[in-house]
Amino acid sequence: MQYNLIDFKTIFEAMHEKSALINALTNNFEIISVTDEYVQIAGVSREELIGAGIFKNFPPNPKFPESSGESILRESFETCILEKKTSRLAAHRYDVSDESGVFIEKYWSVKNKPLLKNDQVLYIIHTVEDVTELIQSQQKNQEIKHHEQAHNLFMQSSAGIHIFRGPDMIVDLANQPTLEMWGKDSSVIGKPLLEILPEIEAQGFAEIIHDVRLSGIPYTAYETPVMIFKNGREEFAYYNFVMQPYYEEDKKIPIGVMTIANDVTEQILGKKELLEKEKNLEIAINAKIETQNELEKTAQQLRSFIESAPFPIGVYIGKEMRIEFVNQSILDVWGKKDVVGKLYSEVLPELETQEIYPQLESVFTTGKAFHAKNQRINLVHDGELKTFYFNYSFTPLFDAFGEVYGVMNTAADVTELNVALQKLEESEYRYRTLIENSSVAAALYKGKDIKLQYANDIMLKYWGRDSSVIGKTFTDALPELQDQDFPKLLKKVYETGIEYKGTEEKATILVDGKLQDFYFNFTYKPLRNNLGKVYGIHHMAVDVTSEVLVKKELEKSENNFRSMILQAPVAICIFNGKDYIFEVVNSMMEEMLGRKASFILGKPFFEAMPEMRDDGLKPILDNIMQHGNSYKSEDQEFHLPDGDGTKTIYASYIYEPIKDAYGIVQSIIVVASDVTQQVYARKKIEEIVAERTKALAEANNNLKESNAELEQFAYIASHDLQEPLRKISIFGKMLEESLENISDRSLNYMNKINHSTQRMSNLIKDILGYSQLSKDNEVFRKVDLNKSLKGIISDFELIIEQKEASLHWSELPAIEAIPLQISQLFGNLISNSLKYSRAGIPPEITITSEDVTPEEIEKYKLSNPKLKYLKIIYLDNGIGFKEEYAERIFHIFQRLHGKTDYEGTGIGLAMCKKIVQNHHGAISAEGNDDFGAKFIVILPLKQLKAKP
Repeated sequence: MQYNLIDFKTIFEAMHEKSALINALTNNFEIISVTDEYVQIAGVSREELIGAGIFKNFPPNPKFPESSGESILRESFETCILEKKTSRLAAHRYDVSDESGVFIEKYWSVKNKPLLKNDQVLYIIHTVEDVTELIQSQQKNQEIKHHEQAHNLFMQSSAGIHIFRGPDMIVDLANQPTLEMWGKDSSVIGKPLLEILPEIEAQGFAEIIHDVRLSGIPYTAYETPVMIFKNGREEFAYYNFVMQPYYEEDKKIPIGVMTIANDVTEQILGKKELLEKEKNLEIAINAKIETQNELEKTAQQLRSFIESAPFPIGVYIGKEMRIEFVNQSILDVWGKKDVVGKLYSEVLPELETQEIYPQLESVFTTGKAFHAKNQRINLVHDGELKTFYFNYSFTPLFDAFGEVYGVMNTAADVTELNVALQKLEESEYRYRTLIENSSVAAALYKGKDIKLQYANDIMLKYWGRDSSVIGKTFTDALPELQDQDFPKLLKKVYETGIEYKGTEEKATILVDGKLQDFYFNFTYKPLRNNLGKVYGIHHMAVDVTSEVLVKKELEKSENNFRSMILQAPVAICIFNGKDYIFEVVNSMMEEMLGRKASFILGKPFFEAMPEMRDDGLKPILDNIMQHGNSYKSEDQEFHLPDGDGTKTIYASYIYEPIKDAYGIVQSIIVVASDVTQQVYARKKIEEIVAERTKALAEANNNLKESNAELEQFAYIASHDLQEPLRKISIFGKMLEESLENISDRSLNYMNKINHSTQRMSNLIKDILGYSQLSKDNEVFRKVDLNKSLKGIISDFELIIEQKEASLHWSELPAIEAIPLQISQLFGNLISNSLKYSRAGIPPEITITSEDVTPEEIEKYKLSNPKLKYLKIIYLDNGIGFKEEYAERIFHIFQRLHGKTDYEGTGIGLAMCKKIVQNHHGAISAEGNDDFGAKFIVILPLKQLKAKP
């Protein structure tokens, strides 16, 4: 390929490609050269771009700062330099301003290609392509997906929604609630309705569906009973439903019926269910647990970073500029050592005539920073004065009172860059490289006959040709285009010198042996010589076929979606933009709002419906538009227009955000249902429930008074019974002592009297103790469980020794509890294990503890899930019990053995349960005939209302 006759610099500057040559050796990525198209997107002159950092002329959009891609682009540059290979960026948003300063939403794809010399990256070819239209097309496609999400609202609706097509009522759509109503699965799709549910024909529904499809008139029914065979039996339910004629796009005759059915069985039977649920009452108290995180930072870490920084840093103190700190990088630049503590002028006397000292003095005096770029400075290295180039800054340092106490110096050595630039300016090789490696299709034509001088691989691929077409005229190279507009356009550009830009223009090209339709964005740009005369045309093109086809498909999808919404048997509308302008309104929404779509379409919501301005919807819509969260409301009251007056309705509705491909909310879809009748019915039920609740409260108070009387009776009865028993016991012993020569039979009788008297006395004491547990005036205190346990073991010391029992326990924590009741709890559990031990086997008792998990809190239904609980596990090797008796053993007077087999009154474990309930905990038991018994006691570490 020959280039000697081509002015590559001129070609590059005239390229449609948006390219810039970036200096890879500067921190700010300085621009060396740009194409004309790059100048146009920058909105500033070529002179302002050349020599400036690339980010200087592309500030972030203040109204949308996240649209700035600076961090992404900077990372791409650094990757390009480190890896020494081309870095490509996917399309990202980076807004640019027009001549008036107004920012325009823009999306760009980027390619950064390194130019190397001696294996070092000196420059970066930065090429961008405006893909805004493609992204917006994708965003539009995303909107359709969100529309599909809105369609999913039908499928996810709690109401049954289904579509029957044709005279055979073929099931075209059925959501999950529909399948549950029918007792079927998704295999019913595509089958006739009467094949699926033959039983509904006799109920008249098939005839109704036919009438709706043939007449085009909707049908509505409320609280209609329906019988369906489910699981081999008849099941009745009550439904409110709407049957709506269903049309395909552009069809005027209904092709089927869309039905929405709401199961209102629960509402009809609601009164009974609510009354049954009155028996349950739970009170939950939330506790707050505050946590605090502490962050620590050290000055040593910062100093370590500065000392190892790859760029020079120095700190100078006082007006005389005494060197306080320097890192190794700046010492290397100066060619000095051991400078800390010395004066700046003493270390670098050669700078006295180079304007550095006045700059430092100005920064210290005025408190304003000073920046220099590509500054030439002479420094003494190894006794020789050498020339360097630096980008550097002097930044003032302020004390706590706002006074300048020193100056910080940062710098970048750009000497090598400046030398390289001087050499680079002598060559145009970069322009040739840019053109040959263009990321878009490019071609060059010369002369009046429009002869092809070159075309890159991308352009040849578009044409379906190879390099053999180079040197041919345009029409000879592409004869199929001869009768299309392109040859005429090229001739006109050459003759007039006026650039031509085509957008989404159709071209029929012979590719792979057959004519195919493509769509292109392209530019025919005239090339002029030094005298201003046109000598050629530069052709740049981008294939946008897929985007155009997507647009056409989107238009079709939008029409289908709009048709579905307008025919839906539920109220639907779409608000667009921050003013919530009505974009789509179907007939059901018209009826609900009380205004015609022709009146409200294109108007802001609160302008079209001023009655709803104070209904609290504005903050909800603003929150959805800002944060993109869905919102659902049940049974909200609205006052809407109704003829010359107003009507009050109750509506349940869903607000669903419609987002673009970048997650930004563009529109809001509203799906609403009129639930006025259901709300009135529920309010009636609530009135009945309120009356029943009041009656229950009165009954509860009466029950409390009765319980108090019973407790008083138990206490008095227990005291009154103890005195006669005491006398029986005393007189029995006196009688036994007064009798002489008492027979064995009589002695046996006397023993039974004494034994029964003792059992009766123990029973009375236990009953008295159990009744005392119901009192709520006990004081919760901090209790050391280890101390309580040791006290109980001491009380049982004799029987433990007699039975050769052993007790083992792990360290237990302190909790807030009633001390006496905790002692009773441990005492009853230990007594129970000692009492029900195996004959001839020494009792072994093990007590351990652990924290209660969230799953266990839910399992044991503890009163306050936010509290911390302790689980005490109590194991013994006694006779155990069968698992089916695990609940029964905690009932008062319940025994699993005969009274003569084991001692006891049957109250001990009931007292344990009562004590645990008094402490807002739980107790359970696990039995085993072979391995003894296991008791699990759960107690809170702290009581919510514990007294000090």
